[in-house]
Amino acid sequence: MSDVIDENYLSESAMPDEKYLEAYFGKQTAYYTEKYQAYLDGNKFTFNIAPFFIGFIWFFYRKLWVEGAVIFLIIMASSFVEELIYDLFAVSASVQTIVFYVSSFAFGMVWAFAGNYFYLKRAEKSIQAILSSTSDEEQRLELLAKKGGVSLIPFIIILVLIIIALLM
Repeated sequence: MSDVIDENYLSESAMPDEKYLEAYFGKQTAYYTEKYQAYLDGNKFTFNIAPFFIGFIWFFYRKLWVEGAVIFLIIMASSFVEELIYDLFAVSASVQTIVFYVSSFAFGMVWAFAGNYFYLKRAEKSIQAILSSTSDEEQRLELLAKKGGVSLIPFIIILVLIIIALLM
């Protein structure tokens, strides 16, 4: 079994070979390699503008299915609680607007700083698991590309839902 494990990857603070990172991260290897090095150096939470603006959709795009679903549920629960409070205390429309913008900004900041953390944590686990599971380089790279990268499925689903909503 020890011949299967990549000796260069055993150290927790060591960066995997560039080819493994490139296979996992895809087209944005340079960005995520820089963020991964910061992660290994102790800067676990780095800012990512994409999850700030598109929230849970970015998590699905990066194949962080559970994290995206949890964020979606948090947003739905928050909206439900806000509506309940608005109705209970007859909150004016202007205050509701302010609360909307403040909460959107606050949630956006949380997602922006948590996004890279969750993605890099997942990358680290996936790379380690795949390197431990096989010594075949071609298979490793193929598995990493499949496990990492992005998925356009969330964008397609949301686009279809928007079109359906507009047609109703």
